[in-house]
Amino acid sequence: MKKAIQSLLLIIISMAISATVLIAQPTIGTTTFDGANINIAPFGPLPRSGTVDGWNFFVNGVGSGSINHNGANSPSNVNTFIQTTSTINIGSNDGSEFNFDNYRVQFFSFAGTYTITAYKDGTPVGSTIATAASTYGTVDLSGNTDFDNIDEIRLTGFGGSNVTLNIDEISISAAVGNTPPTASSFTASNGPYEDLTYTFSTSDFGYSDGDGDPLNNLLIESVPSAGTLYVDADNDDTYDGGEELTISDQVSKADLDAGNLQYIQNGSTNTSFQFEVNDGIENSSGNYIASLNVLPVPTVTLGLSPTSRSESVSINNTITATLSNAYGNPVQVNLSLSGTATGFGVDYSISSTTITVGAGNTTNSVLLTNVNDALYEGNETVVIDISGVTNGSENGTQQVTYTITDDDPQPNATLEVLSIYNPITDESGGQAYVRGKIDAVAGTTVSIPLSFSGTATGGGTDYSLTGTSITLTAGETMDSIRVTSLFDGIEEEDETIIIDMGTPTNAVESGTQQVTITIEDEDAAPPSGYSASIDQSPINASNESSASFTFAGAEVGTTYNYTFSSSGGGTNVTGSGTITTTTDQISGIDLSGLGDG
Repeated sequence: MKKAIQSLLLIIISMAISATVLIAQPTIGTTTFDGANINIAPFGPLPRSGTVDGWNFFVNGVGSGSINHNGANSPSNVNTFIQTTSTINIGSNDGSEFNFDNYRVQFFSFAGTYTITAYKDGTPVGSTIATAASTYGTVDLSGNTDFDNIDEIRLTGFGGSNVTLNIDEISISAAVGNTPPTASSFTASNGPYEDLTYTFSTSDFGYSDGDGDPLNNLLIESVPSAGTLYVDADNDDTYDGGEELTISDQVSKADLDAGNLQYIQNGSTNTSFQFEVNDGIENSSGNYIASLNVLPVPTVTLGLSPTSRSESVSINNTITATLSNAYGNPVQVNLSLSGTATGFGVDYSISSTTITVGAGNTTNSVLLTNVNDALYEGNETVVIDISGVTNGSENGTQQVTYTITDDDPQPNATLEVLSIYNPITDESGGQAYVRGKIDAVAGTTVSIPLSFSGTATGGGTDYSLTGTSITLTAGETMDSIRVTSLFDGIEEEDETIIIDMGTPTNAVESGTQQVTITIEDEDAAPPSGYSASIDQSPINASNESSASFTFAGAEVGTTYNYTFSSSGGGTNVTGSGTITTTTDQISGIDLSGLGDG
């Protein structure tokens, strides 16, 4: 029993010693591979591998090969033999890191260049080219920082067959302990913008590593409170369900470099997320913040400078669209034009009816220019409205008005009645025309108001009118109204219509304009067959203050005139009136001022 226990202890001790050998660390300094000759990996089909003095040798390729430790030879070496092109890996047996300074090597059956690649945790971190020689030579890598802090080198690029490598020495120095990486908090620039995809770049995160380790990934420690942070897995620059990031998710450097870390928000709430960076070994610990100040879809305001100019001034006027904030896509502002002025090169021209504000900008303009002419048109306006906005919205109701100040004189206005119409000889529907004229063509409507007086009565009594003003449309130099006489069956003698010009619109009265039309009375024959008698006989003191007389057979509508006089002197008494009945009595005549006679 005691011998069995002792045997078991020897086996355990032997296993422990073997395990210690298998996981030995390479010696910091130079490994010379002295010792006994050992066939580590006898000749056989590849791959072959084995460990010598803390170094793990691995040979792979096609065919067969072997690894031998020739510790008793001079010089001592590790011999690798391969039948065909292959890869030879040499790394620390325990995976520990080191700075690979140099190694001394001899080649048989191969001459030329080959590649030495540095690896760390199975990932290539750098490479160089070396030249094979049939005599021992040292390949110095001490000045190449790609070979610092690594755990393996791989030799590739051999040509030919039955290649032999004898490695006499390997020199390494201690790897520097890993320095955690750092990053920088930042505020996203040029966005994000409401409703638009925002793409982060690798440089945004301010990665830095004291020992030169490259960025491996980004660790998300918190996500934005509004919107969606996601990795664009299908590279369509659009958020798809399932692409969103959650706390503790990692974003690879490859995704960062490809612009796949993106953010979108259907709103404009400022937010942020927290992150760390990783160098492949450990994370940073800065609790870094990416601030996202989201700019909303902009509103558009219109501006105009100046708001008016004289018609003859052809300097450009500026219509400006101003955004409330920059936006990530171009903003297109469509304009509509109205007002009294005519565009298309008549009264003005405009460079475009669309203002496009480029992405990232806040303003742009189009130009409006006067077109001069020789017509009096009065001041004219161009009313500019927003008819539509793409990638934005109108700020309330935007409207600006530009005034073209006319520099042409107003035309002179006159009145005339042609002699062929004056006088009106037919009281029963005769016509005359009152003509309004201007001495130059106007580009706007001219209105000439008229007033009427004289002995004739209008309003359908003695005459009627087609209007009380004369209107000349743009381009006309004259127009008229018609006066039509109306038969009334009353003997009135000839009557007059006096027409005066009021203050014209868009013209100037030439002096004082007045014309007179005469209507000849068809009933002008003197009345006959009537009589008049004094109702008091004699006239004395008792009735002289209230005398009267009475017609017989008088013509209704005729005008009468009377005179009382006395041979005894005194002041004559006169009067007149219009007959309303054939037997009118005219009373209340005071004759007390006449002397007795």
